Amino acid sequence: METSVDGVWFVRWLNSRPPKELIARLDGCIFDDGINDFDQVVTRYDTEEKTFTCTAEGKTRKKGLDDISKGDIFIPNERQELIQAIREAQPQHVRDGEETLEFLRGKKVNVTQINDVEDAHVIREAIERADSGEIPNYNDQTSYYETFKKCQMFWEGAKAFSKWLKLAEGQTGPYNAQLRIKVA
Repeated sequence: METSVDGVWFVRWLNSRPPKELIARLDGCIFDDGINDFDQVVTRYDTEEKTFTCTAEGKTRKKGLDDISKGDIFIPNERQELIQAIREAQPQHVRDGEETLEFLRGKKVNVTQINDVEDAHVIREAIERADSGEIPNYNDQTSYYETFKKCQMFWEGAKAFSKWLKLAEGQTGPYNAQLRIKVA
């Protein structure tokens, strides 16, 4: 398996002048420019010229940082120190967003329906609260409901609200109208 790194963040990391040991670990990584159907294997990075040498289909090509920023780099998962270094170079809000998307993917949530990082955080919070057995207050329920609806994540929303309904009606008896309406 491999980890995909957005070209823009990858180039920003390169521009931060990482140690040569990490640069050497780039050999064998895959560059995908999003245009061609073939993998371009990184064979060298020239720190002076700031160019990559890649091979694909028996041909060797040089790629500048501008080219790299427009694609993705795939790094083998066994190179965790390289992956970690690149992630740590990203701003905190980007790392938080990626962590949230990873959490949601782990819960089998279709993240392609989420258009906004803030919505992803709200959906994560709702799922975590539902899983923990915490019944949110009315304002939070409304926020979660609106976010699930906006992202057209009806199944995920119904699962969370069903858990809260079961918990609430176990405490207060049947007919928790506000939760029943949101589950419907």
